[in-house]
Formats: sequence, C-alpha cells, structure tokens
Amino acid sequence: MSGIMQLEYYYLKKLYLQFYFEDELPEGFSPNLEIDYQVAKHCEKDNSFMLTMRYRLNETHEELHGGIVIETEIIGIFECPPDIDKGKIEYLVRYNGLTILYGILRGQLSTFTGSFPAGRFILPTIDMRKVIEEVEAAKSSN
Repeated sequence: MSGIMQLEYYYLKKLYLQFYFEDELPEGFSPNLEIDYQVAKHCEKDNSFMLTMRYRLNETHEELHGGIVIETEIIGIFECPPDIDKGKIEYLVRYNGLTILYGILRGQLSTFTGSFPAGRFILPTIDMRKVIEEVEAAKSSN
C-alpha cells in the first residue's frame, strides 16, 4: 500500500516567541489567531509541492497577568505518488500537509516555551478543513 504523500523535509523559516507581563503588553494587544498558507508546485516534478504555513497568535494569560505572542513560518516539501488522483491532489496537499506541519510546530513550540512564565504552550486542536475553507475564501475575495 503506497502512502498518500511523503514529507521529504521541513524547516522553520521564522520563529518568534515573546511572553509579556501585564505591564509590558504592547499597546493595542488583543487576543487573536491567524493561520495562513501557500502551496507551490515544483517546476519540473508534477508530484512535488512546497507548503508554507504561517501561524500567528496573541493570547492572554489572566492568571499570570500577561500574554504571549507567537509568530512562525514553517515550510514542508511533500512528494505524492505518481498514481494519485490528480483531482484530489490539491486538497490532499493542503489538508494532509497542513496537518503534518501543524503537528511538527506543536512539538517545537511546546519545547521552546517550556520555561516561559506561563509554562509550556501546546497548540490547540483545530479543524484543518475549516482553516482551508477560510483561507481559500479570503484568497478568492481578494
């Protein structure tokens, strides 16, 4: 049984983490979450894709009287089998690729924030289908 797609490699292009105590919070700080992505097809290989995922979060920690800012960009290179249904490949790269990169990012952020005053930060579970719908709707309206 061949897999749907294979992660060839990944790397973090951007990783910004900042904990602010209440008196240090930037002016206008408000909780929010943004996830965005871009897919690029390899110019010579039909079944090779680069997926870039951007994740931005501002979150308050009431009990510690502060907040956290996270800004990341992670890139994955994915290879799909040649016999994969071409009609499904675009969605599979987005859905499976984002799910894989999000899992990698969850582990990285958990490690790097382990000694923050608010403690280890673990990315929440999200519905990637909704992320894809929202990002694609935003792109089509521009």
